[in-house]
Amino acid sequence: MRYIHYSKKIAFLILGCVGFLLGLVGLMLPVVPQVPFFLLAFYGFVRGSDRLHRWLHQAPKLAWLRKIWETHQPTTPEKAKRLQLIVTIGVLGYAALGGLAYFLYRFWKNGQ
Repeated sequence: MRYIHYSKKIAFLILGCVGFLLGLVGLMLPVVPQVPFFLLAFYGFVRGSDRLHRWLHQAPKLAWLRKIWETHQPTTPEKAKRLQLIVTIGVLGYAALGGLAYFLYRFWKNGQ
């Protein structure tokens, strides 16, 4: 039984190393996404190392995130919809202002 448990830890550590290396490749190549691979590495390292798992549970700066994660209630659907609406309006407003600034610049440049 101990051998199977030890082999799972080694498999998770290998998964963490592979995910970390692919994440580094993703940092260098714009085509490869890096965030999913770093999340995979984080998952593998936490599952494969008891020391890292304990450190994450005792880290004071991560206590708020752990509390949210453990309650399985990170946000309500109303808050998510409100945040999505705010972000969408913000991005569209930023794009509209950028387009307006470009139009005014071209208009001003051609007018003189």
